[in-house]
Amino acid sequence: MSTVFEAGLGCYAQAGMSPELYRAAAGLTQSDINRFAESPALYRYVEQEQTDAMRVGTALHALILEQRREFVVRPATYGPENKPWHGAAKECKEWNAAHAGQTILSQAEADALGRAAIHARLHERVAYLLDGAHIELSVFGASDTGVPWGKGRLDAVKHAGDRLLITDIKTAADARLRPFSQTILARGYHRQAAWYRRLMSQFVDQSVRIEFWFVAVEIEPIARVNVWKLEEAAMDLGDEEIDKLLEKLDQCRQTGRWPDFHDKDIGLMGTIDLPKWCYGDETQLEGLTKGGAA
Repeated sequence: MSTVFEAGLGCYAQAGMSPELYRAAAGLTQSDINRFAESPALYRYVEQEQTDAMRVGTALHALILEQRREFVVRPATYGPENKPWHGAAKECKEWNAAHAGQTILSQAEADALGRAAIHARLHERVAYLLDGAHIELSVFGASDTGVPWGKGRLDAVKHAGDRLLITDIKTAADARLRPFSQTILARGYHRQAAWYRRLMSQFVDQSVRIEFWFVAVEIEPIARVNVWKLEEAAMDLGDEEIDKLLEKLDQCRQTGRWPDFHDKDIGLMGTIDLPKWCYGDETQLEGLTKGGAA
């Protein structure tokens, strides 16, 4: 484990930190911000659990970034008679119990993941973004007094002249411009980018331009990769949203009240309508992201 960046009391970035040590460290994460954006009550009372999609995403990250396999392959058969795998069978239950807590994939799923990782690493722009980059960088932010305010685990960070390139790998159902742009908005990826920019701004001069790059990887039906640089305006919007959310989070902590929904989602006195695009408004996502070369 090595300190890559350092800027005053409590502000540092380390490579090689274990996921367990990172999770145990104090600090708000972009995932916390996005959960609070969904619902204060969910953020406060429901512990976030890893979904199957999240586990597959983690496995893909390990394959692309470190060529490391973080999953086990479920046998296709069991027993001396090589019967087809059946979750209710005793031998199958015992195998599952022995691999509890691990990401379990079928051979077909593992093969698809492997193909996607190879395809991504061979992609010219991905290769550029990862070449010479700090991988799986754990970054921590703190005030002048050393009080931690946030943290993040960045897939890849690279110096490129007067630019600092932050790369984030995402599994995507559809990596084309419009669908992935909608995914960015729906999942709050622009807030994630803004949060990471805040963290890395501690370590670089103001003349250094911080860029955020998405590597969007489709696994099925075939491996396809698309690379997008997020517009600075999208990160600026994320910054504005983060400031408002942090203010509301502070209010919730002070009052002890954690509403089920934010004001915009409360239907007691309001009305609800179809999405604007149903009426021909195609401008709401226009310009959120554009492609670009490294």
